[in-house]
Amino acid sequence: MNKLFTAISGIGLLCLPSLVRAEPAAPLRTYTQDLVVEFASPEDAQKAALTPTPVFDGKSWAYSARWDDNSANNTPVHQVMVDAGIHGTFYLNESRKLYAADYANDLASGGCDLGGHTQTHRLLNALLPNEVFYELLANRVEREAEIDRPIVTFAFPGGVWRDKSDPLAQQVISQAFLRSGFHNCTYIEFALQNPDIPAGEVSTGHQVSPGDHDVYLPAFYKQVDRIVAQPARYQKDSYCIFMGVHARQTGKQLKYLEDGFRHYAGNADWWYCTMNEYAAYARQVKNTKIEAGPVDGSKRVFHLTRPVAGDLGNDVPLTVEIKNAAITGAHGNGFTADRVAGSDRVLLNLHHSPEAAGPARIDAVVNADNASAPSSAGQAPPLTGWLYCNADKKQLELTIKNTSPSAMQNVSPMLRLPPLYANGVRRLTPLSLEPGQQRVIIEPLGDERPESVFREGRAYFVAEIDAHQAENGLRLYATTRLANEAGTPNIRDAAHMLGPFAEGAVSLDQLQSQSTPGQPLTNLSDAANFQWFTSTAGERLSIKPDRVTLYRNDAAWKNLASPFDVKPQCYLVAFDGSISEPTQLKVSSGADVLGILVDGAAQQPGNTIDLAKAGKHRVVLMVKTNDNRAIWTAFPLVLKLDPAAGVLQYNVVPPTP
Repeated sequence: MNKLFTAISGIGLLCLPSLVRAEPAAPLRTYTQDLVVEFASPEDAQKAALTPTPVFDGKSWAYSARWDDNSANNTPVHQVMVDAGIHGTFYLNESRKLYAADYANDLASGGCDLGGHTQTHRLLNALLPNEVFYELLANRVEREAEIDRPIVTFAFPGGVWRDKSDPLAQQVISQAFLRSGFHNCTYIEFALQNPDIPAGEVSTGHQVSPGDHDVYLPAFYKQVDRIVAQPARYQKDSYCIFMGVHARQTGKQLKYLEDGFRHYAGNADWWYCTMNEYAAYARQVKNTKIEAGPVDGSKRVFHLTRPVAGDLGNDVPLTVEIKNAAITGAHGNGFTADRVAGSDRVLLNLHHSPEAAGPARIDAVVNADNASAPSSAGQAPPLTGWLYCNADKKQLELTIKNTSPSAMQNVSPMLRLPPLYANGVRRLTPLSLEPGQQRVIIEPLGDERPESVFREGRAYFVAEIDAHQAENGLRLYATTRLANEAGTPNIRDAAHMLGPFAEGAVSLDQLQSQSTPGQPLTNLSDAANFQWFTSTAGERLSIKPDRVTLYRNDAAWKNLASPFDVKPQCYLVAFDGSISEPTQLKVSSGADVLGILVDGAAQQPGNTIDLAKAGKHRVVLMVKTNDNRAIWTAFPLVLKLDPAAGVLQYNVVPPTP
């Protein structure tokens, strides 16, 4: 397979309100079709109505599967699922080592496909807005280019898309989701009960679980049967049922899982689909408009305006039902209209017109360090390009070139911008390219948000360019990423952490001498969970500044921390800083403050720290988490310290290697 995924290394401020709730999604590209229907009589033609069915082929339910993460066990689960006749979606992380293109294409075979699950599987609520956007969109770009198919469905790592101690997190994550081009989510509450998602913009489904490790089929069957038995209750939210979540079943548990697949396979009234297929179908049902033309004898023409397949995520046809009338034939002008066989209703499957089909080839050109021009041409696909952010001129510069011997029509560029910019998704004017022709498009970056957190980290920009050559759909991604922009040092950069430990295992008396400015912090024992550590360099580039990372990527630490998994955990947090005048610090945290030491003296535990004089201080906090956080990944803790007066300056400490 000749694919291109090339990585080459190489602004004014207008203050606006904070994030807009329910930011509008990009407008869909649409096209028109005329369906000619021949009826049994002029009377039938007059009274006929043409209505899309909520499920493809007029079925009662869509049934799918969802499996998360890069995992070797996805392969055997994929095999037994396909053998049983069940289709599903594998939500993968970044392409690397054993989980690169060959792995992705294997999982995307047999009626299955891929979904987005971020590049690194970090929890999004603690990441900088720039990093959230990169995690979602870079994952989509990379995996689409590997399998030559659009990806429009997404599953959040750990199911985390909000943070009760940081209301802005939900807004940032929701906006990044939409700006990245996703319109289906496995979490039903995110899609349907989220004020930051426009109503009806994101489709979803009803999740049922057979068990991630150990399969318990009676409970699984009960979940599915309960939904199927109450269509009026469940179909108001979604017509899709999907099973999952992790493909960790081996040995006899894998056999039990296969039994679960086969139990629900072969239902003639169900559509077995992937999550991308369901998303594409649900979106076109919502956004297709049908107008009936005048009756001409026993014929009538119905005019359809429907989204192009590239904006849906799949070329699945639209099923329409003709009510109140008998027909003798139907055909589309320039497209296929199939009668659904075996149905007791008049159902037609309306295929997309060839010029509106989705991409059959997807490539990506990655400008890893925002070079103004590529250092080498590399392998050239039929459509190639380059994206550069000219920060001095506050503009994006997009170069598009047709390297093929044939003309290209409907070359449709769309820009996806990071959260700093108020106008984040922009459709540019379509154009045509003759063989060998190159065009350069200049787009001003536009209005920016005022909050400094939107500037921190590495801004990521993507041009998504769809085109048609003859009847073949093409897509090219051109991406660029800026150098890191550091913010003002904060607790993230200054804190030492120690833990976890049980409440009562450490006394503040043990730490009194260490809380004096200038004194070294000494470990409380040789055990890894009683040794001080700091955030890593990578964490300082990616997590929010008002977070401390209560996690070490160290085998000894993980072993000693494992007994505290999803249980209350205690930690110490120590930092040095200076204040310009006497003040109090207001503590806002996702944990309880059990103890406070300032400059060798204990203070009353609570949400206030007294700094009685200007100058240098050392603060040691003992905190207790009550959110049952897991140990398998970093769950950075919110720790905001706001001075009532003056400016708090943190002393930056070296990062943990």
